[in-house]
Amino acid sequence: MVAKEQVAFTIDSPPSGGVTVLGAVVKQLDCPGSANGTACRTTGFRWVTAPGSQTPVIITAAGQQIAPFANFEQSNSAASPIFDITALDSFAFLVGPGSLDFCVHDFRLLDAAGEEVKP
Repeated sequence: MVAKEQVAFTIDSPPSGGVTVLGAVVKQLDCPGSANGTACRTTGFRWVTAPGSQTPVIITAAGQQIAPFANFEQSNSAASPIFDITALDSFAFLVGPGSLDFCVHDFRLLDAAGEEVKP
């Protein structure tokens, strides 16, 4: 099986305040008593400009984006710092101020060479 190393997507007409990408991973499969599953996930991973930089990538220009998983850093010091790509849960797009008339599409997982990895 080929390892997933990065996520790619295209964004059209991002708002002037930009878009920030967040990630979450599964930390356990069984979460009794957790109404929305938050106890099952570790959230707070933010796409940053380089590993360890803590400077978030803020997308303000249209086009294809490629976010290496090594560049997802935990922004919550109380949460696990491990972005376990074998347990990917979800990605979220935090939208800044501006027109909300934008589109995120062509979402793909890529290997280290930039080739699409399909399930």
